[in-house]
Amino acid sequence: MDNLETTATEVVQEETAPVEKKKKSAKEFFVALGARIKEFFRKTMVSLKRRPHNIALVMLAVSFIVYSFNLTKISNTTAYISGAGMGLCEFATMLFSTLSFVCFFNSFPKRQKPKLLFVILFGVMLAIVIAADIVYFLRIQQALTRAESPIVLPEDGSRDYVLQAKSMLIAHIILVGITGLLTATIPLYGKLFKKIKTSIEVEYTEADENVELAED
Repeated sequence: MDNLETTATEVVQEETAPVEKKKKSAKEFFVALGARIKEFFRKTMVSLKRRPHNIALVMLAVSFIVYSFNLTKISNTTAYISGAGMGLCEFATMLFSTLSFVCFFNSFPKRQKPKLLFVILFGVMLAIVIAADIVYFLRIQQALTRAESPIVLPEDGSRDYVLQAKSMLIAHIILVGITGLLTATIPLYGKLFKKIKTSIEVEYTEADENVELAED
């Protein structure tokens, strides 16, 4: 009888062992995942403490991507409306958006102080991009609302890219403006990042103290 009970207990333990092992493995997985995520954010913050201008760089890249991905709509709008200076504005926006990256990298060289001349030049380029977008936007608005021979968009939606380009320009102006603001305030939030603690606390045990005493 005792042998039967012992055998039954062993069978139950063998069946529950894989379940407990799975629970333990799942717990270890989530703990490890949490540690990796925490370490990722810690390293990101360390990088931002060293190079806070990367935030402005990311926003600059986002604004460039938004305009580039809608370049076909801009080109079609230019060809359809053919307003004065629209092609030039489109060219200026793409040209100075591209050159702004070169200027930005020269403004903040690695392990060196920011170069004021390039920072000012970068700000001028952003101002030209915003000005070109505003002029282009006004050309669209004038073409749609002018008293004589206004452009009427077809109801079949074949010319909807005009309105889409118009909306995109507003978004692009806002993004470029935010980029300029973030660039101008780098010293401000750079100091705030430095106040954030990102160092790793290392446990100091009695064994460590014995090792140090032995080395002395």
